[in-house]
Amino acid sequence: MKNFFEKVKGGVVGVYAKLSKQNVELMNLVKENKEFLEATQALVKESTEAIGSLKTYASNETPAIKDAFTSVSESLESVEQSRSEMVAKLQEQFLGPLTTLTEEYKKLSTQMSADEKANKDLEKAKADLDKVKKKPAEKAKPGEAEGADAKIKAAQEKATKEREAVVKMTGEFTEAKVKVMKDALAKLIDLEDEFYKKAAEMIQSSKAKIAAINVQKEVEAQATQPAPK
Repeated sequence: MKNFFEKVKGGVVGVYAKLSKQNVELMNLVKENKEFLEATQALVKESTEAIGSLKTYASNETPAIKDAFTSVSESLESVEQSRSEMVAKLQEQFLGPLTTLTEEYKKLSTQMSADEKANKDLEKAKADLDKVKKKPAEKAKPGEAEGADAKIKAAQEKATKEREAVVKMTGEFTEAKVKVMKDALAKLIDLEDEFYKKAAEMIQSSKAKIAAINVQKEVEAQATQPAPK
């Protein structure tokens, strides 16, 4: 971190500009993924009717086909429940930290504004002193030059204080940002990996039920099956 602080001192405005652009993109990332996860959660709810139709159809089928349809519907119900749980975890463990990061950036932005104002005030104080020095002696007010000097000193102290604060905050924010990004991406991949592995396990039993369908036996069963009432 020490080397980073040294670099920031020499170009804090440039570093802040990069962070500002990154934050705009991060806010867009959060927005797009928030909408995607909400749409996914809504789709999970909508899928209930489609999955339920498999069971409804199964009730009128021959034994093996009925078992297969029922197994598939139950597997898909479990998969969608697991997907819903994954979405909730992603909202909390992936988007949550990234959203907090955008809020933390606002604090840095406020400090950067204070730094910019302090520098503008210092430049104004220097300009005011130059005007005083250029005045003819007969137009100069008593103590005016000393007062202008005192204002420069106060403005310089303020500018130094604000610059040190923004350098410190920029370094701390940058380090925190990298850690949050690393952890958030790890959560994203881990949760997606966990979901797809569980989903694959959930559908294995259905594969066996489908493979067990004997076409000839089901054709014969179809011929002897009572007509629906």
